[in-house]
Amino acid sequence: MNQIRYPLRAYLLGLLLAAGPVSAWAQTAPSSPAQATPSAPAQATPVVSAPDASAAGTSGEVVTLQAFNVTGDAAHGYVAAESTTGTRIASKISDLPFSVDVVTSNFMNDFQLYTLNDQLALVPGFSPSEVAGQFQLRGFTSPITMVDGFRRIGLVDTVDIDRIEVIMGSDASIYGATQPGGVVNIITAQPTLTQTDHLELGGGSDEFYRAALYSSGPSSFVPRL
Repeated sequence: MNQIRYPLRAYLLGLLLAAGPVSAWAQTAPSSPAQATPSAPAQATPVVSAPDASAAGTSGEVVTLQAFNVTGDAAHGYVAAESTTGTRIASKISDLPFSVDVVTSNFMNDFQLYTLNDQLALVPGFSPSEVAGQFQLRGFTSPITMVDGFRRIGLVDTVDIDRIEVIMGSDASIYGATQPGGVVNIITAQPTLTQTDHLELGGGSDEFYRAALYSSGPSSFVPRL
């Protein structure tokens, strides 16, 4: 049997060569399993900055708004803004020193109130009567009503009424000798500048039938001088 003998220097060199790759692998190996797992790249969140209000205000830009018009009617809906009872001229109800109850034509037409008892049923201090055209204000009988501020006897149909104004107590003394209860003043409809025609037909129980015709506008008749 032949034996191969290696010198001691060659033996040590071989041990160093064999241990070199192991140490290099130990230095490059990850220290923990968590570090070996590659992490996903972080996504940047977009940041939107709000405009600086102070900078916009100091830029000197003038903002121009569109023009608009505000109009108002003397009577709109169920609420009236003006009254002639007690002053004889059109005055705002909010400026009057006394209380005036107003029932508009829109309210009477929408609820189909054709008698004075029904039209003034919601006015405080008003008491209806079984006699047509008569009633009581604050307990006093008031058989006479005003039409446009003048005493007139007779009934006024709803189609000719623009509104009904009620003034209570001594504030009605502007119309002369009146009852202590107050005055009911019926304001008739005003003529229109454009041709307006209205026809109303109705019927109900207890043999109730109604027909009304209303026409207003400029007259086509021109007198010759």
